[in-house]
Formats: sequence, C-alpha cells, structure tokens
Amino acid sequence: MLSALRRNAEKIVFAFGAALMVFGYGLAVGKLRLFPHDIIEAAAEAGRDWEENWRHYLGVRSRWLQPTGRQSRLPVHEPARVWAGDTFVTQYRDGAFGADLLAMDGTVLHHWKLLLPEIWRAAGYTAPPMADEDATTHGAELLPNGDVVASIGGYVVARIDACSRVVWAKRIAAHHTLHVLPDGEILAPGTIRHTRPNPAWPRLRLGPSGYFDDQTVLRISLEDGRVLEEFSIIDTLYKSGWEGLLFAGRGSSYAMAENDPLHMNDVEMLRPEIAAAFPMFKAGDLLVSLRNLQTLVVLDGETRQVKWSMTGPFYGQHDPDFTPDGRIVVFDNRISGTPPQLGPSRVLAIDPATHRVTWSFQGSPEEPFYTPVAGKVQHLPNGNILALSPQDGTIIELARDGAGRSEIVWEYVNLVAPGTVGMLFDMTRVPKVEAPWVGAACS
Repeated sequence: MLSALRRNAEKIVFAFGAALMVFGYGLAVGKLRLFPHDIIEAAAEAGRDWEENWRHYLGVRSRWLQPTGRQSRLPVHEPARVWAGDTFVTQYRDGAFGADLLAMDGTVLHHWKLLLPEIWRAAGYTAPPMADEDATTHGAELLPNGDVVASIGGYVVARIDACSRVVWAKRIAAHHTLHVLPDGEILAPGTIRHTRPNPAWPRLRLGPSGYFDDQTVLRISLEDGRVLEEFSIIDTLYKSGWEGLLFAGRGSSYAMAENDPLHMNDVEMLRPEIAAAFPMFKAGDLLVSLRNLQTLVVLDGETRQVKWSMTGPFYGQHDPDFTPDGRIVVFDNRISGTPPQLGPSRVLAIDPATHRVTWSFQGSPEEPFYTPVAGKVQHLPNGNILALSPQDGTIIELARDGAGRSEIVWEYVNLVAPGTVGMLFDMTRVPKVEAPWVGAACS
C-alpha cells in the first residue's frame, strides 16, 4: 500500500492541487463574478422563473388567473355609503389584458382592446409583438374624451382612442403607474439598465446577473408621446446625500450588489389644490415609492433633491398618494410568501409630519386581502378609500368613521370562472361618465 502511494505521489499531489485550484476558482467566481458566473446565474434565474411559471409557458394555466373563494358582492350592497360613479380598470379576461369602464353594478360600459400588432408597429418595433397573454397593462389612465394612455409590458407607452385605435405609441420603458398632470404631461417611473459600475456611485455594484437597474422619473408629452425629461433616482439619492438608504441595515462595510436595488413603483406630484394640507412640502413636489428599500421619499419639484423620507412600517409597498386631509395613503403589501408570513396586506394612512400611522385596514380570515404583486389605492371625495388587490382580483371601497374603524361598502371581483379570478392592475373611480363614446359601436 505504502509503495503504491509512493509510486503515485506525484499524481496524487497533482490531483489534489488541481482540485484545490478548481475549488479556489469556484470561490473566486462567486466573489469576483469571474466567468462563467453570469451564465450560471442567468441559468439559475431562468430555472426559478420556469419552476414558478411553467404552467403559463406551456399554456396550461395563465399566471394571471388565480384561485379564489370570493363571490362578488355586486350589485352595490351599501348604496348610501359609497361614492357613486364609474370605475376604470385594467384586467385580465378572455386570455388578454384590456381596459374596461364599469358601472357600480359591475356592468361593462365600455371596453378597450390592445391591438398589439398596430401598437408595436407604431412604436417602431420590427419584430413581432409580445403575446397577448404577456402584454400587461400596468399603468393606465382614462382621459375625458375616451382615450386611454397605458404602459404595456414595460416596453411601450401608447395612447389609444375610444375605439382602441392607436393615436401614438413610443418605445418607453415606463412601468407600474401613469399619472396625467393638469399641464398635459404624463408622469411615470422608468428604468435604465447598467452593465458597468458608475464611479459616481461608490459601493453600488452589479447584481448577481451582471447588471443593476436604475429607476428614473419620466415626463412624457400627452400630445405626442415625446419624452420631455428623465432623471435618475440613484443619482438623486447620491447628490442629495441620502445614499445611505441604499445600504441601511446592512453594516458599515456593505456594498449594494442587487439586480434591482430600488424597484421604484410610483411617482406622484403634489397638486396645487391640496398643497396647503402639507406645510412641509410645496406644490410640484414628487412622492416616490422605492419598494425594495421599504421607503417613501419626497423630492423637491424644482431641485430634484430629497427633502423627506420614511422607511417602514410598510413592507413591499405600492402606490402612495397625497390626500386632501394632509395624509399619505399607501398600499402596504407585506410581501412575505404565500401564505404571507407577516400577515395580510394593509392600507395605511400616514401623517408625514410625525411619521405616525393614523388609520389602517387589513385583511382577515373572513375578508382575505393579500397580494405579493402590485396594488393601488384612491382617496375618494367623500373620504372613502378604494383599494385594489391584484392577486385577489378584487377592488373594495372602504367607508371610514371618526374612530378609525372601516367597513367594506362596495366590492368588485373579476370572476372569470367559478373559483377563479383574473388579475387587475389599475383602477380609478371617476364621476359618472355621460359621453357619446361610452358603449358606442366602432368600425
């Protein structure tokens, strides 16, 4: 035995050395992102996506269809306590996302269809459009003349008329929300992907897939879709001296290395008619939601500098809104798996001067209310709160009393089959629409 070991000593040492080198290189691949780190990470990411969505990709079951035990409470079950009008929604039905105007009893008054080949062609794409199944409308608003502006799949912003014909379409990476401003501009979050570190942003590194996404604020012309302005949120944080938000809670030696460090999902302007309710801000300031930092920030509308910030108690939040009573209302997803480890989703009203939660609503076993994706809220003129839970396929209207209690007084469920809902992404309650285009036949 010993003689055999002596005879093969050189081979054993070589094999051990080679194994040590492979092990060392493997560590370096992970630490220093050497070849083939990015290939391995991309394959792992694709594998995770396939594991989660294989039914969708094989055409077995759309990811936009979710099981439910809900039955819609429509027609309106508390007619004296709702803020009556029509509700504009984007929702998944019949194998595609579209937009609908709903009466209070859930009747579809008007439907807009996404004519993807026309939209893609108008946006300047030469390749075929994405499949109807994947063309989410996540960010849409209804205009008084029946036109709709929408972000489609994160690839196109388009304006279509009441007959679904394309007015204009642009290749703009807007996402999550679109807000049409009184001056005829559209405000929206955007994305710029970086594949190299920026020396102006110390300790911000590429994520495990070889890139990181910076989020931007976009100002777009409602008239023709031109981008009028785009500025970086990461750059804003550094120039404002608030870069610490990127590294909070990770220790003083931490360097951010994530594909999506911010995941900005909303930007909203403080409008002049309610600005007096917010003495610490001024009209034109911008409220921004940074989901992956569990943080809201307010930017000065002129200097673009951070002037206010709040981290938590919300977790994975969406759609913060300034409200006329001087509060910020936000959809608090509490993203924590299915079933949620942190409890149901919530809607919170926050006093920005004190950072105190002054009112909240959350789901319960009797009233399930949880979504790990998206979410929207709207403060209605009578003080009620409209809240959309996308994965529940549900919109609820909450009536609040002076003691902080709330009650569901209206509910819409996008039931597409018994026990199945189609997801919704956008909703806005508007005054009852009395216009010739509503329900009109289109050639």
